[in-house]
Amino acid sequence: TGCTWGKSKEREQYNSLHQYYKKGPFDLIPSEHKSARFKFALVRDPLKRVISFFQNKVLDEQKLVNAQEKLEKAGLIVDPSFDFFVEHLETYREAWAPIKDHTNTLVSHLGDDCKIYSSLRDISESQKLLNEISTVVGRDLIAPVRGASRPQIKVDSISENSLKKIQKYYEADYDIYGSYFK
Repeated sequence: TGCTWGKSKEREQYNSLHQYYKKGPFDLIPSEHKSARFKFALVRDPLKRVISFFQNKVLDEQKLVNAQEKLEKAGLIVDPSFDFFVEHLETYREAWAPIKDHTNTLVSHLGDDCKIYSSLRDISESQKLLNEISTVVGRDLIAPVRGASRPQIKVDSISENSLKKIQKYYEADYDIYGSYFK
């Protein structure tokens, strides 16, 4: 349930906002950008991120079929249960780059010091952040239209082992950014 990408002349060769807006590890960001006047980020509970990725890319869009050969070479399956996916998360991440991109830690994207941000908000507060940015830039900004939500995997249906594994894997994210998660 991401934002509607929408096509424009400028962006027509890109399939998604991830291709258009390049992202990378926090430590590769030039220092002059790290010292910008207004720094902001949206964060999301890693458990919710993994559930969303699994629901959207694995179940709804069946994207793992695109990497079937790579996954099978790694001893993985293209139609895993959520618990199987989490149990083998590291292997899935190594086997196919889009999984790695969508399940990287927040620390790898945002660094390990949340105090450097002028505004840090949970993704559920994206409109509040947009209002703050509008104030900073001096004009109203309009958020993209969100796609229709589909029923998500319920947290209480996830095994205790999967919950523990996600908490351990994203431990630094929970330690550093956890107070911002809703």
